Amino acid sequence: MKYSTSFIFAMALHIPALASSNTFQECINVANSDNKSYPSQTDEIVTLVNEVCFEEGNRVVLAYRYLLDIDSKGIPKAKQNEVFQSVKKRIQETVISRGCSNKMFRSMLNHIDTRYEYFTTGKLEKFTTFMVTKKDCN
Repeated sequence: MKYSTSFIFAMALHIPALASSNTFQECINVANSDNKSYPSQTDEIVTLVNEVCFEEGNRVVLAYRYLLDIDSKGIPKAKQNEVFQSVKKRIQETVISRGCSNKMFRSMLNHIDTRYEYFTTGKLEKFTTFMVTKKDCN
């Protein structure tokens, strides 16, 4: 899992003075800057493609979009759903565990939520999407 180090540092520096509209604009500015360095291979099968910011209700959301290079060949059709559900659960557990163990990430969650979107390569089908909020780190 990768989350933008520059975004976390920028948010940590500005957290005391941020209002909702300022948080949204800061999110956009940092995401636009970070997107210049993407795509970025995070491991053998995962590539971070981009970051986008949007407002959802009264919260700012930073979405990380990933491509998964996974292949169902070799997995019996009857087992594919079970295997993919297990992979989805493992991805979410890993993201939450690593994020919540990072003090700056937890601090950032006081001001924004994060969404993780994973798509499979080839057909660009959505594999899994989930949110991480400050409630996940309590």
